[in-house]
Amino acid sequence: MKYVKWIFSAFLALGVFSAQAAQPAADETEIYYDSSVFYENLAKAALQSSEMSICANTPIPSGWIVSFIATGCSGLGKYTIRQLDTSYLEMTMCAVQPIPVGWIVSAVQGTCQGIPQYVIRPVNPNFLEMQMCNVPSAQVPAGWVVKDIAQGCNLVGYGRWTISPANPGFIEMSVCAVAQLPPKWVVVSTVAGCYGAGRWTIRYVP
Repeated sequence: MKYVKWIFSAFLALGVFSAQAAQPAADETEIYYDSSVFYENLAKAALQSSEMSICANTPIPSGWIVSFIATGCSGLGKYTIRQLDTSYLEMTMCAVQPIPVGWIVSAVQGTCQGIPQYVIRPVNPNFLEMQMCNVPSAQVPAGWVVKDIAQGCNLVGYGRWTISPANPGFIEMSVCAVAQLPPKWVVVSTVAGCYGAGRWTIRYVP
């Protein structure tokens, strides 16, 4: 019996048995599972994601574009939406919403389930000119004018427009009469041109 007591005492000294529940060391982190925290973080991650899927009858959030259309949502259709990012030179969008402000369509290519697909790019104020496609809902960027028009962009008629910032440093500018003039610019003369649209000579009035 004394040998059994001696062995038990040795085990206690070595920590094999303990009369108290084991406690985590001071430098250990206690890990536990909390489902509410998990789903809360999952929702936050979805909000912070630059791409997600929504049902087609859901309003498209501001600053997002539809990049893909698929079936789903009980026949309503499903959209893949992406957050606009001006760090990209170009992005693609489906023509189910207006062109975002500050962006222009640079090409029309392919379809999204039969709906035209646009290549869009952010307006760069440092460029002397840019090429844009005059698709439905397209708008000339604020402070820009149309210098010339031509055929292109897979559109009927003269759908490719060359646009340029309206530079007050110029005494006058020659533009196509197809878009509204920027503030403080006036038409001083008109001539034929721009394939029937007419051409204006405009001047900045401080």
